[in-house]
Amino acid sequence: MRTLGLLVSIGLLAGCSGSYSDLEAAFAKEPNDAPVVADDFQVAIQKRERTERFAHWASVRTSTGRIDLSPSLYWRRSVPIPATEVAYCSMACFQTADSHVDLLVPRTGSLISIRNKQELLDWCRAHRIPLLSASDKRNWLDNGAPLPPPSSQAPPFDDRSAFEKQAYQGCAG
Repeated sequence: MRTLGLLVSIGLLAGCSGSYSDLEAAFAKEPNDAPVVADDFQVAIQKRERTERFAHWASVRTSTGRIDLSPSLYWRRSVPIPATEVAYCSMACFQTADSHVDLLVPRTGSLISIRNKQELLDWCRAHRIPLLSASDKRNWLDNGAPLPPPSSQAPPFDDRSAFEKQAYQGCAG
């Protein structure tokens, strides 16, 4: 009985957290059937110290015009985010083999961090989403500073290797 009560409490607490809920409220719909490109993502909200991580039981799917986040929990809905809502892509590197693609969604003040897969950089490039420096990203996320105009951050969309090089420069700060 105690175990059941503990499981119910954990489920309710996890279901009430705010980072993913903001995305759900803004974008929730039925998921698509595109291939899964990642099984791990995190959501952070501007000026909040906490992030939510959905690891190994989640799915990230990319398709033309949107990216779908599915935490695979019965109390959470899949969230398809239109590419037009992603203002910037950015990179974050924690170790040599631990880089992430970050998607900035100003409408909800969200930063979605997904373990780097080539498909995510290709999705950003295909949708012509500009890259943002690490310092501008931190200033926006931590301090609520305005994002720079996209034209000042325009990467070379037509050159894949130049786009990737610029993306990885975001790891340098």
